[in-house]
Amino acid sequence: MCATTQSEGPPRRTVTGDHTPHHGRFAHHDRFAHRHHRRQLAGPGQFPSDPAPFTTTRPAVSLPASRTARRSSRAHHPNRDSRTDILDAASSLIADGGFVAATTRDIAELTGMASGAVERQFGSYDDLLAAVFQRLAATELAAVDHASRTHGSTATGRLTALVGAFATRALHGRHTAEALLFEPVGARVNQERLTCRRQYHALIVGIIADGVGSGELPTRNPTTSARAVTGTVVESLLGHLSPTVPVSGDGRDGKDATPLIDEVTELVLRLVGARC
Repeated sequence: MCATTQSEGPPRRTVTGDHTPHHGRFAHHDRFAHRHHRRQLAGPGQFPSDPAPFTTTRPAVSLPASRTARRSSRAHHPNRDSRTDILDAASSLIADGGFVAATTRDIAELTGMASGAVERQFGSYDDLLAAVFQRLAATELAAVDHASRTHGSTATGRLTALVGAFATRALHGRHTAEALLFEPVGARVNQERLTCRRQYHALIVGIIADGVGSGELPTRNPTTSARAVTGTVVESLLGHLSPTVPVSGDGRDGKDATPLIDEVTELVLRLVGARC
């Protein structure tokens, strides 16, 4: 009846069921189908060893709060000036540690930008530092000029206000002051530093010339006197501006810095021949 004869060939093996494992090149496909079948039966989330779609097994990396905040801010304000953000970040870093602290990497960290994008905004890293120097120096010069115009009606009063404002601001922002006045950086920054000194010199020349013209100060060359004033103020504060070397009487040891400022002011007034 259902017998198999020799002429019909070897007997065939009958396979029953749907889950018999396969071998060879179809094995991987069969395992995937079997796994997919299990997931359909169990429902989502039942097999934690199987990663969910569009995820990786790498742990999530949390960005620093400052970078996250910056990126969020830029996302909500797409028209923000990137150059302004970079200059703000660089100024903050310089205030904490001088130009040496204002690295491209740290500026990028604060702004949420790529390091290459930071430098491209200014052309080069040297141009970036020159731009931030120019900005910081302009802020300080404006503050000193304002003090000399609003806190004194005579040449003596204006010089007193100028020295007081310059010294006070420098002692309260030592890292920035030392960076602007002394820190070696590069040719581009040195060029801006010379420009800054000429601007201070022109301001002091104008005050001395007014004093000479009114008879308040003795007749002398305002240009030479102004250079002497600039050198006296800067060199008198040199040791006191170092953020790492404490000097008594400059405000860092809890004492008032007024005696130091008064001493420098007296030196300047004597130098120009004013009556102290």
